[in-house]
Amino acid sequence: MMSPGLVGNDEADMLRQAETGIYNDWHSALLAWVWHWGLLLRPGPLAIHTLEVGIYFLGIHLLASSALAHGHRWAGWAIISASVFPLNWIALAAAGSKDVILTGLMLLCVSALARFGESRSSRAMTVLWVILLSTLAMNVRHNAIFAAFPILAGLVWLLARNLSPLRRLLSALIVGAVLALMLMLASGSVIKSALKVQASNVTAGLFLFDLAGISAKGRLDASQGFLGEHFAATVEKCYDPLAWDPLAIWGKCPEAWAGLFGQRLMEDQGDSERKHALQERWLAAILAHPLAYANHRLAHFTGAVGLSSEPVGQMSWVNIEAGNPSRDGWVFAPILVSLDRAATRQ
Repeated sequence: MMSPGLVGNDEADMLRQAETGIYNDWHSALLAWVWHWGLLLRPGPLAIHTLEVGIYFLGIHLLASSALAHGHRWAGWAIISASVFPLNWIALAAAGSKDVILTGLMLLCVSALARFGESRSSRAMTVLWVILLSTLAMNVRHNAIFAAFPILAGLVWLLARNLSPLRRLLSALIVGAVLALMLMLASGSVIKSALKVQASNVTAGLFLFDLAGISAKGRLDASQGFLGEHFAATVEKCYDPLAWDPLAIWGKCPEAWAGLFGQRLMEDQGDSERKHALQERWLAAILAHPLAYANHRLAHFTGAVGLSSEPVGQMSWVNIEAGNPSRDGWVFAPILVSLDRAATRQ
């Protein structure tokens, strides 16, 4: 369950890392390290709650104030008003979630771009802040690269004023993509080395998820036998476009994972070579079946953000429907009940 004052499974794992000082790459080692220092102030999630709420609303404040300073009064107030939507953010912002920190860092990036000035010192400061904040975001969650790319492309667009529109656009897209990838890889390598981060097999879950999605959408065995002869036959039962967990070792269909890594979550001898072989099969499947991959990823996106016809619990991080007040003795404030109903209303 996730609700104000509580943490989810991902955050609980980072808290364990923070408490032990032993970091792994399952969840953000950087955030766990920050949390480690927060524990010196007070045990538990209070420090990380304070940090995430502060970053999120600081981003909202700076973005809105920038709009107001440029004379866009209605835009400024619209930003402030929209900061509570989707409604689940009210609960999520106090639920120990790395997603809130990621969103806050992206808001800070956008507010920095909005302050892009004419002076050389102002432009240099914008470049510095955008690169730093987007790099931090990509180490809070690796999939932040998809948010960092347009941010960095926008930065290049602002810097390349002297180019023709077409060259300016191409430069922004190409340099933005390359810069995002380089910053994520370089910073990740530095953090892993500095914090002695233990490698896990969790990234294999992404490859298995995509291979299952390509197989389901393309009605074929995207692994071409690499995951065993029964993989494609069980895809219909195992594949969930919303989540990769059914294919993880703790999911309902762990056979493919177990065939590669046994019951191991953390990397052991020989696992790196198996992951590399799986990654090659994953990349080959994407290149061979790009439409099936796009269909699979689009299904994941629409489901995750609540645009599909199927209501999802993820749209309500208050998650009141997961509790049983009469059985568990929980008492929910009326405002949380109302927000939960509004967030999950189709």
